[in-house]
Amino acid sequence: MSAIPNRAAPELNESDRKRLEAFAPLFDVVVDAMPEQDNIKLRVLDRGGWRESQVRRERLHTRLLAELCSKTVRWVYFPLGEPCHKALLGLADSRIERIAQLYNQQRKTLLQLDDQTLQAA
Repeated sequence: MSAIPNRAAPELNESDRKRLEAFAPLFDVVVDAMPEQDNIKLRVLDRGGWRESQVRRERLHTRLLAELCSKTVRWVYFPLGEPCHKALLGLADSRIERIAQLYNQQRKTLLQLDDQTLQAA
């Protein structure tokens, strides 16, 4: 019998977690805490429009990291074999904010969405 791997974000300290939470809205990832529950509601804008899901509290930062890495892949070099958190969170805040600006400039084209879907936030 094999052990189930721990899918929690590896090597993320409190500073990294706070940065992920701060950068998420810049990339159309919205976190809504659900009071008195172990789950957190997550809304993400992608090609199909807004998608909602519930994430267990202890896996939130792993999910945020995955969402942000996938949305920044056009502008961030992710070396083969290196965890994405090292490449993304190794950047200065000003660099990530600039990438967010580029993402927002190209969002409509990247996600192939109409104006109504984009305004549904």
